[in-house]
Amino acid sequence: MGKRTTVYNAGLTDNWDSVSKENKGLVDEFVEYLVSVNKSPQTIHQYHEQLKVFFCWNEKHNQNKFFVDLKKRELIKFFGYLSNDLKVSPNRVCSLRSVLSSLSNFIERIMDEDYPTFRNIVKVLEPVTKTFVRERPILTMDQIRECLVKLEEAKKYQVAACLAVLAGSGMRKSEVVQMKMSDFTEDRLVYGGRAYESEKIRTKGRGKEGKVVTRIIFRTLVPLDHYIELWKQKREELGIKSEWMFVAYHDGSYQQANVATINSFARTIGNYLGEDFFPHNVRHTTSTALELAGYPIDVVQSIFRWADPKMVKYYSNISETESLNSFFDKLNEKEENKEE
Repeated sequence: MGKRTTVYNAGLTDNWDSVSKENKGLVDEFVEYLVSVNKSPQTIHQYHEQLKVFFCWNEKHNQNKFFVDLKKRELIKFFGYLSNDLKVSPNRVCSLRSVLSSLSNFIERIMDEDYPTFRNIVKVLEPVTKTFVRERPILTMDQIRECLVKLEEAKKYQVAACLAVLAGSGMRKSEVVQMKMSDFTEDRLVYGGRAYESEKIRTKGRGKEGKVVTRIIFRTLVPLDHYIELWKQKREELGIKSEWMFVAYHDGSYQQANVATINSFARTIGNYLGEDFFPHNVRHTTSTALELAGYPIDVVQSIFRWADPKMVKYYSNISETESLNSFFDKLNEKEENKEE
């Protein structure tokens, strides 16, 4: 299967300089509005890049027409171009449609004095059905345990500790870099010693600052304490005094790791796995392991701080057979314990 073209390919926006001043002006005003309502820099960047894709198409294939004057059939042509010519996934088409609808809402509600007759025509178009397609392989917890053993043998102690924390928590890259040494001490143990609860960290959410939450890191999904201890010992040998659990050597000292550091760890992990490794996919692995261990969906939802319980099913990689086997295994254990 060939590599899927994404809406962020540089070639799609090479003609941005040729886009009309009127359309660029709309984009600039919309971006200023997004800043004023505290949208995160990442969200604003994504909106801007997707709008560039549309307006560059509009310049090439629709005579640089002013956005306010567009007809429904012209937008339909654009979405057809994405789906049929570029082979863009339904999810990405939905994302672009949403951004164009947001721009239209902005014009209709905020710029109504300039364009009193404008109406959002994007929202009346037939929506594209989203599909949940996993393009990247989902690791099993056994694969992660095997990789941890290989990393230990190679004395890659910090990488192993990071992988163990990811597997025990399902954290994002931007979250795991916020872990501190103090998050893995006895006074942070919760739930009968089954897990650690971190200090509050910033995570993905609405607004520039995101949400402030704690994270739960389970000790038994993988031998977490073992790999943390190996890394602690190595830190002592290296004289690392940083409060941050994961560090990078920069400008003569050890400093808090960043997402680029975790990406480097991911490449190392991939080398030992023998396949590409994507830290975000460990969320699927952890969610699946917790469900198989008998944790109810609402508990898994709370652990991951998901607002929608449907996210548990999306991240779970359990087949119906596995789910049934897990249930009846636990039922048999309970009955055997009663007989004893």
